[in-house]
Amino acid sequence: MSKNLFITNCHSIYFKWTAMGFYNIERMLQSVIQKGGEVKSCGGCSEARGVDKIPFIDGIKLSNMKEFAQWTVMCDKVLSF
Repeated sequence: MSKNLFITNCHSIYFKWTAMGFYNIERMLQSVIQKGGEVKSCGGCSEARGVDKIPFIDGIKLSNMKEFAQWTVMCDKVLSF
């Protein structure tokens, strides 16, 4: 079973620093990647926020809504938060 994450709220994919006491999104995403999961960010969302040219956390790839739709149709479960 593959585990894939598609991020549409892309602010967190380029932050490398987290204040003490808060969740560290980089560690959480790296855990998914290290276990063979894919993490992709919406290219349109990233471009709209001006972060599409900023280096993302290692292992995260820029994608598009077409792939997001394909992943959504092919998956067993969708989580939205």
